[in-house]
Amino acid sequence: LILVLVGGNETTRNSLSHSVAAFSANPDQWAQIREDRDVLKTAAPEMVRWASPVMHMRRTATADTTVGGHAVRKGDKVVLWYISANRDETVFEDADTFNVRRKGPLHVGFGAGQHVCVGSRLAEMQLRIAFDMLADRVKSFEVHAPPRRFRSNFINGLKNLDVTLRPA
Repeated sequence: LILVLVGGNETTRNSLSHSVAAFSANPDQWAQIREDRDVLKTAAPEMVRWASPVMHMRRTATADTTVGGHAVRKGDKVVLWYISANRDETVFEDADTFNVRRKGPLHVGFGAGQHVCVGSRLAEMQLRIAFDMLADRVKSFEVHAPPRRFRSNFINGLKNLDVTLRPA
């Protein structure tokens, strides 16, 4: 319960903030959502891919293996950089482009396998609902200054985002 309450609050709040910044920088993407709400089905995963709320996770290898041509031994500590994987140009076409209609490989912003975020579907639903409601009311977002970020190498968080919401 603590993971959902704390983790879900922190990560979803930051996904919302990063997405507002992305829509400010890419007004054409916001216009697509305002024109066709079905785009939110692909937009929510793209929001998480674009600004992974959790940047990394450390794990312990449970068996000897090879990753990217490098040996990893059972018991080795490994760090999974979600923020890097979600911008991997060998996986995502135009990886550094925010594209609300992106289809294809799934992001790893919620982890994967047995370590997937228990609240991932709830988080995507919250993003879809929030931006569906905003699309009725907001014509555009205008960020006025670079955001102040958390001092963290774990949470990709914003302390604040100075933004004006232009009414629809």
